[in-house]
Amino acid sequence: MFAMCSFRGGSIIGHNDVWPEGINIRGIYLVGESQTIRVRDMHIRDLSSNGIGILATDSEHPARNIWIRDSIIENCCNKYGDYQAASNRGPEKGSKREDQGLIAMYHVHDFSVRGCRLKASRSDGTHFYFCERGHFNDNFVYQAKMGGYFLESCQHVVAANNMIHDNGSRGVTIERGSQFCSLIGNSITGSGREGL
Repeated sequence: MFAMCSFRGGSIIGHNDVWPEGINIRGIYLVGESQTIRVRDMHIRDLSSNGIGILATDSEHPARNIWIRDSIIENCCNKYGDYQAASNRGPEKGSKREDQGLIAMYHVHDFSVRGCRLKASRSDGTHFYFCERGHFNDNFVYQAKMGGYFLESCQHVVAANNMIHDNGSRGVTIERGSQFCSLIGNSITGSGREGL
C-alpha cells in the first residue's frame, strides 16, 4: 500500500507522437490500496495513457484521501474511437478502459481535484469510476476528443465552478448508477453532441 506520498513540482513529458499505439505509457500511476496522496504543481504531457491514474481494486480496498492541485495535464491517454462512429470504435488495440482520462480514479474515496488545467485528452478529460465523496472544483477541462468530465457509478461527488469547454462528445457525463452527484456553477459549452 502507498501511504503519505507527495509529488510536487516538475514535469513528466512523453512522446506519444512517435510511440506505437497501444503501449500505454503513464505518468503517475498507483494501483491498489493507497492513502494520503498529494500531487501539486506538476506539468504532465504527451503520454499514451493517463497523466495521473489512481486505480484501487474495489470499494472494500479503496484508495483514500487523494488530492490533486494546480497541475497541467495535456495531450495524454490512449486514442479512443467515438462509440457512434461507423468503424474504429472504442479503445485502440492493446489498451483498455483504464487508459482513458487525463485523470483516472477507480474506487477512490475522499478525493479532491482543484485548480487544474486538463487539455486535449486523446479520449476523456477525466474518468471517475466507483468513486465516493469527492470534489472536482475550479478546473478547466477542454478540447478532449471524447467527454470532458465523466462520472461512472459514483456517489456523493460535487463538481463546482469548472470551465468545461469544446470537448468532443459530452461535456459532462454522470451515468450508470451514480447517485447524489452535484453540478454547481459550472460553465459547459461547445461539446460535440451534448452538454450534459
